[in-house]
Amino acid sequence: METAMQTTLREQADIKELFQVLESSGMTKERQNVGNLVNYLENMETQLGQVVHELKEVQGQISQMQNKGIKSAVAHIVEQAENRVQSMGRQLDTVKKTCYVRLKRQSQPLTQTV
Repeated sequence: METAMQTTLREQADIKELFQVLESSGMTKERQNVGNLVNYLENMETQLGQVVHELKEVQGQISQMQNKGIKSAVAHIVEQAENRVQSMGRQLDTVKKTCYVRLKRQSQPLTQTV
């Protein structure tokens, strides 16, 4: 699944800087909370990628089915699932971008004082 944000949140320079500032400021709990949020979002993205991969495998199996009625019904269900997964992927991208912007905004006062 292609996402608009090609690098992970953890790889973003601003997020790395936020981690460093929180760590150096002794804000261990806050650093852990941000880390947990980043991990959660990255795990969701990984799981969505796995679902997309599995749906592609199912499509390959559908093409081998002989019974046209069952084949059509299963293909329709898979198509609906793909549409929902794509929608979830777009929503996840929106959440990642929103988190990135908000974390960046919150880190600015911290990085200016360090």
